[in-house]
Amino acid sequence: MADATLDQFDVYVCIDCGYFLANGMPDEPDKDWSPDKLKARWDGYHLVNGDSDKDHEFSWSPCEGCGSTLGGARMHCVAWSAKD
Repeated sequence: MADATLDQFDVYVCIDCGYFLANGMPDEPDKDWSPDKLKARWDGYHLVNGDSDKDHEFSWSPCEGCGSTLGGARMHCVAWSAKD
C-alpha cells in the first residue's frame, strides 16, 4: 500500500460554521445556514478549527464553509483530506 499524502489548506468560515465545527449545531443559526450546506460544500474533506490568531474580526468575503455572503467575522479553519 502506498503512503497517503495530506492535502490541507486554510479556510475562513462564518461564526455559525465555526461554532458547528467546534461544538455541533449552534443554538440560533442564521435562517439561511444549515450544516448540510457545509457538508455538501466540503465533501471528501474534513474541516477543523484552526489558529484563532488568524481569525478576521470583520470581512465581506464569502464564508468558505456554507457560502454565506453576509459580512461578519471569519474564523480560521483547516481543510484536510488524505490523498492516495
